[in-house]
Amino acid sequence: MSVQPTAAPNMPSRDSGGTAAPSAATGTWPDAASVAKGASVFRTPGASSPPANTKDAFAAPAPDSATEKRVQQLNEQAKNLDEILHSQTRPDNLVVVKESRTPIFSRPFQGAKILFLADAEDEFQLVETQADWVHVQVTSLLRGWIRRGALDLSVVNAGALRSQNSAAASSRDVFQQTREETATFPGQWEQLRGKKVKIIWVESNESRQDSGLNRRATFARSVFRKAYPALSRLPDKVEGIVIVFDAADGGMAAATVAALQRLNTGELSDTAFWKQCWLDPPEAFRDR
Repeated sequence: MSVQPTAAPNMPSRDSGGTAAPSAATGTWPDAASVAKGASVFRTPGASSPPANTKDAFAAPAPDSATEKRVQQLNEQAKNLDEILHSQTRPDNLVVVKESRTPIFSRPFQGAKILFLADAEDEFQLVETQADWVHVQVTSLLRGWIRRGALDLSVVNAGALRSQNSAAASSRDVFQQTREETATFPGQWEQLRGKKVKIIWVESNESRQDSGLNRRATFARSVFRKAYPALSRLPDKVEGIVIVFDAADGGMAAATVAALQRLNTGELSDTAFWKQCWLDPPEAFRDR
């Protein structure tokens, strides 16, 4: 007689991690007792409490006195460098336009051609002053004239403004125009030889001991500027202007109408214009 094996009772099985799994036969979960005894299948680790001194652990260390002193020194050095850079890059002879739509004229008289209208707070470099007019550098190739009352001159270096005024005043004291005439050019300069020119005679009271700026050259340039606008009113057409200094060492300076026009429109700087003039003898107009 053969003995038949007895079937094993249905027992809940466990997964590989030791957690009770539902019975294949019944499909039920383990009872509360077994869950309480083992780990829950849905249990998640609890958050650990932060240490009591977390705030202190992340706080920045307080700077010591040496560090604070060094930071203060660096700030002072940076401020000094900014001031040096500002003084080096900003000219001390700037004039400031007071109001918008201020006209910039090509020449120093009302009715001259208007180059453009400046805006309020526009800044230009001072070239020279002439009575109620201020000559300014607009660009490297363009100059213009602005009414003195339309400008704020308070930011101009006092020394620069004083030198402009004193040079003009001293020139007026030393030189005096005595007469004018229209005649044939008295020299041998090719550009005006044999042509009709306006001749301006100037009496000179300068001394050989005078030093500093060449007053004669400064005065000649101012005469050229003032005389040019009147050329159009002459009955006879002239090709240039000649200034004759009535002095012991003589001296004549001449300029063509073309060069004078470019000077008054700002196309030529004073230096460039002077290089286009005829000087006889040249040493009479050099620095003394």
